[in-house]
Amino acid sequence: MNRISRKLIVSGLLTALALPMTAMASSNDKHHDGADRKEGLDKILASWHLSDEQQQQLDALKQQQMESRKQLKEQKFDSREARRDAIQAQREEHKAALAEILDENQVKVLEAYWSAGKPMHGKHMDKHDGKRHGEGKHADEHGGERGGKHMADNGKQRMQLMGALFDSWDLDDDQRSALKDSFKSMRDDMESLKKTDFESREARKAAFEDLRKTQHDRLAKVLDD
Repeated sequence: MNRISRKLIVSGLLTALALPMTAMASSNDKHHDGADRKEGLDKILASWHLSDEQQQQLDALKQQQMESRKQLKEQKFDSREARRDAIQAQREEHKAALAEILDENQVKVLEAYWSAGKPMHGKHMDKHDGKRHGEGKHADEHGGERGGKHMADNGKQRMQLMGALFDSWDLDDDQRSALKDSFKSMRDDMESLKKTDFESREARKAAFEDLRKTQHDRLAKVLDD
């Protein structure tokens, strides 16, 4: 992989993390969400330039984890607590296995990535939920509280993930500061776009795509291969 390609991988990944309209944001389409998350994970792994042996070990561990999850799903437990304990034990075992392949910062990145992909707790408020849980102001208030908390948690998780990525890439203080400045510029640009009246959905989509490219260029100026 050449230098330019590696820069595109890293800057594209950070742009995806920073923009809520990307793969890191929650999706109602499980198929696309799963594909997007796999693509994001592939970009993270590519940014570390792992050896062939490490990649083979990760592939084998992934297969092992899939089989373990299948066994747990089919296994009958005496209680919910027993099932929860078994799942937690599996996670700890998987984390320990990862630590044998990756360094401490890389393991933290993967943990943060998986945490950022967990669905929000509770139900989304829609017309069906309104009928079950109450309508009008009461439902709006609680739905708004849950939605606001979810947005805050989602942003916090993305920031934790980016911090872990910075550590795994051994970025210095100047690079971290420059990247934070680029994210602030991106957020300002996004707020401006949100207040803009577009003539069509296509024009709006094109404007946000231009924002993605602009942020991509900002990041590429800070990060080396």
